Amino acid sequence: MSESYTKISGGGLLLSLLPGLRTKLYVGPDHLLLIEQFILTERYKRFYFRDIQAITATKTARWIVFGLIWGFLALLSALFLIVHTLPTLIFGTLFTALFGFAFIHNIVSGPTCIVRLQTAVQTHRFAPLERIRDFRKGMQTIVPLIQNAQLAPG
Repeated sequence: MSESYTKISGGGLLLSLLPGLRTKLYVGPDHLLLIEQFILTERYKRFYFRDIQAITATKTARWIVFGLIWGFLALLSALFLIVHTLPTLIFGTLFTALFGFAFIHNIVSGPTCIVRLQTAVQTHRFAPLERIRDFRKGMQTIVPLIQNAQLAPG
């Protein structure tokens, strides 16, 4: 990335671990740059500050659902530790640690939301800002830039 771009969000831990699926959000001099990568294809989308009409966030319960799934899988993996053979101990320890880490990371990351950016011609979902904490932090950077671009004469 050029020095004129500032990274706002890298899409979170889960998206960085999944092979071939990435989304990143950058702030340019007069636009937001969303990079969506799926396997070997990258798609670049620019949203100019002067064209943005609204950015909305709707709270979801997805983080609770994922927390329940990760917690259940960690407990299920821990059941393998009951059987005292070397393969089950290795398997149980490995997967309990993996799912336990995912559970803790999900809880620490906090509540989720669905973020949509609206212009006159489209509404686009922004995956990199789908944690409330990331959304608020990103808006502290983005909103003043949008206001400056839309209030500037010309």
